[in-house]
Amino acid sequence: MFTGIGVLSAFDENTPGSQSHMGGLLQASTYIAGISGGLWAVMANYLNGHQLVLNTISQQLESFNVPVLQGISDMDVSGLRTKLDSVDTRSKTGAPVLTRQRPISWNATAKATSSLTSSLLRGFFLANDESNRKSNDTVDLNKILQFYKELTTEVRAKRLAKFSISFVDYWGRALIRKIVPNFKKHEALTFSSTRVKSPTQPFPIVCSVERDPDTSEDFRSSHIFEFNPYEFGSWDSFLRHFVDLEYLGTKMKNGKPHRNSSNKITSVCVKGYDNVAFVTGTSSSLFNTLVEYVHKLLMTMDSEPTNVISLIFKIFGISLMPESKRIIHPEYSTVSPNPFFGLEVKGKGRSLSKAQVLYLADGGDDGQNIPFQPLLIPHRKVDVIFAVDSTSDLLNFPNGTSLRRTAKRYQSTKSDLSIPLFQFKDVYKRIFPKTPSEKEFVSKNMKSKPIFLGCEISRDYPNVPKSEFISTTSIRQFETSPNYLPPLIIYTANHDYSFLSNMSTFKATYNQLEVVGMVNNGYNVATGGNSTEYLSCVACAIVKRSSDRLNYSLPAYCLDCFRLIQRRSSFTMLAIPLLLTAFVFLDWFIWGYSLCYASASNRFIGSLKFVVLRQLKDETNLIYSTPRGEILSIIHFLFNALMKVICAVLTFPACIAERGRVMPMFVFVFFWSALVYNPVTYWFWNRSGWLSPQLDSLPVLDFAGGNCIHVVSGFTALAYSYYLGPRNTKLLHNYRSSNNSNMIIGMCFIVYGWCGFITGCDYKFSTITFYIMTNTLLSAASAGVVWCAIDYYNSATPLEGEEMNQDIELETLEPENITMSTNRSLNTTKQKEPRQRRTLSMISFSSGVICGLVVFTPGGGYISSDKSFWKSVVFGIIGGATGNLATGLKYYLKIDDSLDIFAIHGICGIVGSLLVGIFADSSYDSEGGWVAGHWVQFGYQLLGSAVTCVYVFVMSLFFLYVIDLIPGFHVRIDIEFNMRARNNLRASHHNDELEQDKQYDMSLEMAELRGSDWYEFNGEYSMDFMEFITVINPEDYSDTATETLSRNESLPRTIEFEDFQVIRKRGAPVQ
Repeated sequence: MFTGIGVLSAFDENTPGSQSHMGGLLQASTYIAGISGGLWAVMANYLNGHQLVLNTISQQLESFNVPVLQGISDMDVSGLRTKLDSVDTRSKTGAPVLTRQRPISWNATAKATSSLTSSLLRGFFLANDESNRKSNDTVDLNKILQFYKELTTEVRAKRLAKFSISFVDYWGRALIRKIVPNFKKHEALTFSSTRVKSPTQPFPIVCSVERDPDTSEDFRSSHIFEFNPYEFGSWDSFLRHFVDLEYLGTKMKNGKPHRNSSNKITSVCVKGYDNVAFVTGTSSSLFNTLVEYVHKLLMTMDSEPTNVISLIFKIFGISLMPESKRIIHPEYSTVSPNPFFGLEVKGKGRSLSKAQVLYLADGGDDGQNIPFQPLLIPHRKVDVIFAVDSTSDLLNFPNGTSLRRTAKRYQSTKSDLSIPLFQFKDVYKRIFPKTPSEKEFVSKNMKSKPIFLGCEISRDYPNVPKSEFISTTSIRQFETSPNYLPPLIIYTANHDYSFLSNMSTFKATYNQLEVVGMVNNGYNVATGGNSTEYLSCVACAIVKRSSDRLNYSLPAYCLDCFRLIQRRSSFTMLAIPLLLTAFVFLDWFIWGYSLCYASASNRFIGSLKFVVLRQLKDETNLIYSTPRGEILSIIHFLFNALMKVICAVLTFPACIAERGRVMPMFVFVFFWSALVYNPVTYWFWNRSGWLSPQLDSLPVLDFAGGNCIHVVSGFTALAYSYYLGPRNTKLLHNYRSSNNSNMIIGMCFIVYGWCGFITGCDYKFSTITFYIMTNTLLSAASAGVVWCAIDYYNSATPLEGEEMNQDIELETLEPENITMSTNRSLNTTKQKEPRQRRTLSMISFSSGVICGLVVFTPGGGYISSDKSFWKSVVFGIIGGATGNLATGLKYYLKIDDSLDIFAIHGICGIVGSLLVGIFADSSYDSEGGWVAGHWVQFGYQLLGSAVTCVYVFVMSLFFLYVIDLIPGFHVRIDIEFNMRARNNLRASHHNDELEQDKQYDMSLEMAELRGSDWYEFNGEYSMDFMEFITVINPEDYSDTATETLSRNESLPRTIEFEDFQVIRKRGAPVQ
């Protein structure tokens, strides 16, 4: 009930704070249906005049400390269930069938029943034992006795009217006291006498299940009845008739009131049978299961129960030993006169024409704990259903069983009832969408997020194959309705969003902390913690069916609400490196290699002597000479080609992540390759370059690409990220990385490849090769540990739930004090400081390892001698710390560098280059660094890094600006995003609202939100992580054939009945 109250309060426009989110949905709803515990919330809201939902709960707050059946307190029945399950012989449907052929002794079950028995006895059966009681206990005892006296008096009136009574009558009278304040003033209130008090008040519907005590009936064929303020009856094919609720207690035959035998003219009509307590108790009777279990247990005992136990049940009018072979015991269901007695219905399903009475049980008695059936009626034309599930399935939380039960009812081929269908584009479909399996529901934790069902009609609803019409027409009948589309379903399950709301069905009392906690939790469950993304998708869902019916397209921003997973750009991140590899390698072959390594008269870029490897035609050029040794020219070409590929691959996927366009990026790469990477590489590694050690003018040491690769990459990413602007903030709600396992595996491959990459720059295989490899691993390990340690120290977070455990003092709970918050705190005035814990992060460790590799790259062989292993550890420590701190620069610079390329590669590349100026040995073509007495080398290193940074950044910005001016080559998907962001920023600074163009191209924003996987790669997705709003892909769960039904196939006949004076017919769907 309390979860339901929280949900309704979220939908109620009168709840403080709800207007900015889901508030008003309750007032906009046409119908509101409830069964079991959910009915408490529905009836409480309806019977209290549709006032503020929270007022209802606050007025009754103290009463929840008292059990519904006074004297019966909380108890553990787990042992009782176990014992009963061990002696049940169950039908195929799971209904318990207890027999006396398998007796168990009272001693074997004494422990399981002791809590129940002692609680009942203490409450009101041991009233004469006053010796051990305190005075206030006596007062409580008298109050309890008065409570049961009132119940007995109220129910006796029904018995004196010669109606059958059951435990449900007592239960309903007790339950209604919890729902209606000052119920004694309205104890004769009938459901038919109530009326909606406002046009905005939804029409209430109460569901119940009719059971035959002698029939084991599958839930697929169960008879679902409906109470509403006007009528009682069923839409199902076994009946399709309704009677005035006001005359529900009237005995009828053939659809007409039974005539008095002494007066053949006057009919005997009975009013008052639809007492609100009777109706509410009928659909909430599942909560008397505890007493029912004890009753069934007594039937299995090998000895007669004691007189005390007999008295316990006799007070409720329950016979001690009913017929043991019965599936349903009348004592636990409402026994109502059958108003449809003698009415011959030519429909499918078990007939009620010969039944004198109806046995009505809890609406969830057949496992369908969500009242979908009355809202799926075509005549009601419902567009969207908000379904709230609080079923106690797994650890007292839902696992989707209610959804699957209803789905099977409408999708089964084994139902005794007619199966409703609808027609969509010449295909006949079931009216309930496909649902996830229990395994899928639990493994993906679907209870923690709203689920949209039936979004895509052509995909989400099972087709009816021709074979079903051919093979089963003789035993079953389909029904179809023209121009009908079933409602879209938004399913929300109870889960511990902010409070452990999995309270047991058998918990009898609740304190204020529990009530407020569960109401708060229900509010948060209904709103997704006030998620704006969920709110937008709810708005889209409300208009979805209208747009389907009218064949209109949804607004662009709705498209992403109805997709399976947050595909975004994870596939793009995999695709672009492969495309870049091909593009860059071809560029390198055509002229890139020549522009980098063919000598020229200038000092800034190479000549075209080596284009398309034409130099290999001359045998004198088969060997390429370097200060580190000679190497085959073709190997030199391949090795350096892969280094350029690495530079491009680690730069551009991150640059355009989730907002940039791919084709303009390739145009940029063309100019970047020719006029950024190639010149910089020429400066450092061509013997004629102005920063080359061979020229010995301004010799900058760069063993494996600290400047040529990492600084170029980092500052290109900086320019690209700055120009593109930040990602749309809507993308960052509940953001989750695509696949952390792939990241760790990739890091391992990077380390493996990096060892070959740096050692390969020595161009020979020797002892130095293993020195370089060892130092590479030492630097990577040191940096990984340092980065991880820094993040571990900074990761202290409050322990969940710790703030709830001690020294909590609640404020007085008044109606105005009950507000729905999105955090986990309650109204407290005193609370201990929560303890803290620190956590490790493999993302942190992986980032640190990459920093260690980057910072060691310019050093390489310059610091790899048999006496220099300590230097690599210093490189790693400094690199890990610097890289970690540098990640904060993106916030200072206001750039969105999603993979921290600037910090990890740009900054660490500079740091590594400067450290070479300090720690370099006198080796290769180097005079060493500061520690070798050559202090000026540090100045050379600083100059080389500074020039590279400025040149790369300025040239990259220039190319981006020019390309963005070319029509059709805008570099960002949502071209107007940055302009809108600047306008909003100016408006916030001036504290006014600037005039903006409200008609901006929303389709581009939606395309960006959907991600480049969809926009650039035609929907080729890598499905790695779930979106906050989960929409079921029915093809994953479908077990129904998809063969379509031809229009030429035979369709069901129209079922017609005669009109009656009292009974009203509900027509079947027509052909």
